[in-house]
Parts: sequence; structure tokens; C-alpha cells
Amino acid sequence: FKDFQYISLIPQGDQRCQLLGIYEIMRKKEYSGDNNNFIEGGYTLGVSHHKQEEGHWCGPASSLAVIAYLISGGEPSQQDLANDWDTDNYEYGMNTDRYNGTTSPDMARSINYWIDESWYVAKAENNSTNLWAKLKFATDYQHPANILVDTKYLSWYNGKSVNHFLTARGYSQDTDGTNKKIHLVDPHYSSTYTDYHDYEPYNNVYSAVNAQSWRENTRLIVELEEK
Repeated sequence: FKDFQYISLIPQGDQRCQLLGIYEIMRKKEYSGDNNNFIEGGYTLGVSHHKQEEGHWCGPASSLAVIAYLISGGEPSQQDLANDWDTDNYEYGMNTDRYNGTTSPDMARSINYWIDESWYVAKAENNSTNLWAKLKFATDYQHPANILVDTKYLSWYNGKSVNHFLTARGYSQDTDGTNKKIHLVDPHYSSTYTDYHDYEPYNNVYSAVNAQSWRENTRLIVELEEK
């Protein structure tokens, strides 16, 4: 996997700031809807699960989960996302390489094309407090987050180490801010691992992300940048 970073979300006007206040209020109530689940001390997005169709397509599969959540119909296939970025031939993929995976700048560019916005950019984050805040903030703004991890730190991998993309679709915590969990979607091609994995301890998630720190510009998450 090449220079994976995280994807950052850029605010698009005052309406989004107003919506944050609404989400903050709703998160304090127990509510279930068609697309989202509001729980005490947390918020979960109704992100669809997409099992990766090729062994090196965790980037396209996790990105499809993001895109399908943000648009209504017309989403690309995993093949579309794995293709080259070649506008002359009407290809808007991520240049996914069998040996090196997908880079985060390519991922951000492709996602932005398919959602017809410019919200996602690639950046790095290596602080646990900041990582939690950015995952939480992105969820509150209803934007799923892709993260690159070393899977051996995640509970359902039982020590198996794989460099892998997951989609973070929510979080939860106790009212005093303890017992933090991240709700994840794993696109792995194996039925042993692929599924929704909600309530993964945040410390596990941070360790899995931080283990990629030896790679240059590795972390891939979503944040909302304040101007």
C-alpha cells in the first residue's frame, strides 16, 4: 500500500454548521430511522456493506460504501473505482494497483467525482485524541470515514496482520466520555472477516491505525475542517 493518508471533509456553508447543532441534540435521544441510528452517547450511519471482489480491492470496496451512502442511485461498481483515472476515456477510478493498493489522494479524487462534491481531501493524523474527535465529527456530519489499519489489533482478526481499509460508520461512548467504541464495516473478501463490526474498542482501532505509522502519510480518516 502506497502513501495512504486520511480523507478530510471541508465545510460547505452555514447550513452544515446549523445541522451539527441538530445532530448534537438528536444524539442525546434514542431514535431509529431508515438510514441512521441515534443512540445515547453515539451515532451510527446506515452504511451498506460491500464485500471486495478482488484481493487488493479493499480501497474501492470501502470507498463504494462511502459513495453509496452519500448519493442516491448511480453509484459506481468496484471495477469502476479500481480503474485508472483517465478522463479522456471517461474513467474516474483510483488507479488501484495489484501490488501497491490505492493511494489516498487518488481515493479522495475519485470519491469527490462520484459524489459530485469536493468535500474529501487526503491528510495525516497521528494523535489518538484528534483521531477520535475527527471520526466522531465526521459521523455527526453524516460522512463515513475510511481508515487504513493493521488488522492484528482488531478483535475479529485474532492476531492476523493485514494492511487493510475499513469504513468507520459510527461511534459510541458512555455519558462520561469513557468506554469509547467505533462502529466499522469490513469489506474483506473472506467470509471469516467481512461484515459489520460495531462496538470495536477505540483503543484497538487507534492501535490498528497507528501501527501503519511507519508508512509515509498512512492514515485515512474523515474530518470536517474548521475555517
